[in-house]
Parts: sequence; structure tokens; C-alpha cells
Amino acid sequence: MEPLIAALENRGARLAAIIALGRLRDERAVEPLITILQEGKGPSDSVQEALARIGTPRAIESVVERIDHMWPGPELSNVFHVLQTLGESSVSLLVPMLESENRYVRRQADLALTNIGWQPDGQAEQSDAPERHATSGEDTPQGQVEQTEWQERPQTDDCDHGHV
Repeated sequence: MEPLIAALENRGARLAAIIALGRLRDERAVEPLITILQEGKGPSDSVQEALARIGTPRAIESVVERIDHMWPGPELSNVFHVLQTLGESSVSLLVPMLESENRYVRRQADLALTNIGWQPDGQAEQSDAPERHATSGEDTPQGQVEQTEWQERPQTDDCDHGHV
């Protein structure tokens, strides 16, 4: 693990190290990856994907801070899957996402909250959360965050295309 973390300082080996650390899912890589992300030393989408794969609360929190700028795809779906898996402890991260400018983020946050069983205080079964579930009319099975194809890209300027 230490050689991979050390490789983050080597510009030529950085991307390979980021990918490998994400695949290993070792929480010792979280803080060094967050540092790389904050300092803009690596491709933000790869660093965010690695952090989402690691999936610890600290890793997810660092990705959530930048979630409005992520492309819909596997890494973003993984973030919502991990948040859903964390259950009630992720509600404080998911609720603010209901007000996101990114419609995909709003939709996935709403779905994850529904699957967790969260309801707004004093609300009945149906809430007026933005874009409640899929607007396409397709139902997503209970307990699953919607998965999207990697090729799908937003049709609006909801995000800055992975650049933070």
C-alpha cells in the first residue's frame, strides 16, 4: 500500500496509482487521495471514482462535496449506492442533495432516501421532493440506486463536466 501512496507524488505514475488505490479499497488511501483532489494534482474524476470505490464515510463525504460536478456514470452511481448502504447515517448528506441544481443528483438522492425509508418530518408517504423518482416513467426496484450507462451525459449545463 505504501508504494502506491508514494506513487501519488510521481506525476508519471499518479493516474495508475489512483486507479490501483481505488481498486484495492484500502482506507489508508483516503487522506492522500483527498489531498490530491484538493490540490488539483490529479484527474478529479479518477480521484473521485477511487474515493467512491473505497466507500468509507470520510471518502464519501469528500466526494459528496463535489457531487454536483460529477458525470452520471458508475462512480456517481457508486456514491449513491454507498450512501444508501450507510442507511440513516447518510440522511444528513442526502437531504441537501434534494435541492441540487443537477437533476440527476436530485433524482438519485430522492431514490436513495426512499430506499432507506426516510420521510420528511410530518409528511405522508409521498413527499414533494424535486423530481420524485424517475421522470421517464420507469420504476427502479426497491433497494437499488438507479444505474446509468457510462455513455450517458447530461443534456444541460447541470455540471462542469468533471472539472472542479
